[in-house]
Amino acid sequence: MSGFFKAWAAYCGILIKLAPYGLQGELGTTLAISTMNLYDLLEKYSWEGVRSYHFQFHRKRVASGKDIYHPTEWRQLDSQLIASKCFAYPAPRFSWPQTQKPIPGQTHSAATLTFPPPERRNNYSLQTPTPINIVTPGLQPHGPIAQPCRNWNYRECTTTACRYQHSCITCGSNHRASQCTLGNNGRSFSSRKGQFGR
Repeated sequence: MSGFFKAWAAYCGILIKLAPYGLQGELGTTLAISTMNLYDLLEKYSWEGVRSYHFQFHRKRVASGKDIYHPTEWRQLDSQLIASKCFAYPAPRFSWPQTQKPIPGQTHSAATLTFPPPERRNNYSLQTPTPINIVTPGLQPHGPIAQPCRNWNYRECTTTACRYQHSCITCGSNHRASQCTLGNNGRSFSSRKGQFGR
């Protein structure tokens, strides 16, 4: 079908070029309408019937001699040709299978299963992630933030219900960064404290 319409577009260009100058503009418009007529027929009939109609319609235009350039001859659909060429080839109708109720004792096959439509499948996931909320004993949980508290590590945390964890910012243990023996062993707590402001 795509090959036909490519060839048909080239043919229309040649036909317009060979037409008398005064008819070229109107003929171009009319041939575009003729192409749209074919698309309209494809909504009712199969490609086999529409193709047969078109070639018979084209033969009649060629047989008319110079009337082949006459715009009105291309604009109108030929009802007799439609009846003889297209009626025997109706367009196939697609219908979605209706959901069947399960029969007791019958095993379900893949054909009887129903799935959500494609546009809704992305809204489903196999597993819903659960937010992690680590709570330090003695503190009230407030939100899912589980990062170490910098104030507690390097200064003093005065927040009554701190959203951050009072744990070592270096190793995650239950001591302050000044007491940690991992990483930056050669630097004192006072020198590290200077990184985070005064």
